[in-house]
Amino acid sequence: MVGEERRRTGWARLAELGPAWLSSIAAVIAALAAAGFFAGRLTADVSTSAAPPPTTSPAAVVTTGRAAAIDPPVATPSTSAGVELASYDVKLVDRFGFVAALTAPSQDQLLETSDTDVRLNLGNFFTRSQNKLVALPTHTSPSYAACKASPDIIRVVQNPAPGTGFCVIMQTMVIGVRVTEVQSSPPHAVVHATLWQY
Repeated sequence: MVGEERRRTGWARLAELGPAWLSSIAAVIAALAAAGFFAGRLTADVSTSAAPPPTTSPAAVVTTGRAAAIDPPVATPSTSAGVELASYDVKLVDRFGFVAALTAPSQDQLLETSDTDVRLNLGNFFTRSQNKLVALPTHTSPSYAACKASPDIIRVVQNPAPGTGFCVIMQTMVIGVRVTEVQSSPPHAVVHATLWQY
C-alpha cells in the first residue's frame, strides 16, 4: 500500500487535479503573454523567417522582420512627399540641438550632442552626419520646393542673422529652418522649423 501511494506522487497526482491544474497553468501563461513576457522571444523566430509574398489587396498588411504587433510606432505618418507634418518654434542655447519630431521639443528635450538634426554651436548651425545641410538664397523662406531645388549642400550655417533660412534633408523628412532671433549674451537662437514628408 505504501508503494502504491508513492507511485501516485508524480504525474498521477497532477492528473487527479485535472481541469483545475490545467486552468491554473493556462491562466499563468495568459498573464505572462498579456504582460509581454514572450514578446522578445517571438521576434527572434519571426525575423529569421522569409517575408510573405506581396499581395494586391489594399487591406493586406505585409510585414518583414518582426511581427507588426511588436513594432514600435513609426515616427512619421504615411503621407505624400511635400506634405507638411509639423511646424514650431524652438529656442536653442549654445551647444544644444533637437531631433526632428512631430511636436515641438521642450527645453528639457534639447540635447547637448552632435547627434541632433538641428544644433547650435558657437553661433553656427550644424546637423548630424547622415543628414544633408542645404543653404537657401538670402531672404528665401524655407519651403519644401526650395529645399529640394537648392544644390548648395554645406557643412555649416555660419553666423546666421535673423531671416536666414536653411534646410536639413533627412531620409524620411525635410526640415525647413528660419532663424528668427540670434543673441550673443547669453548665446542662443530661436528658429522656426517646418517638417515635410520626403
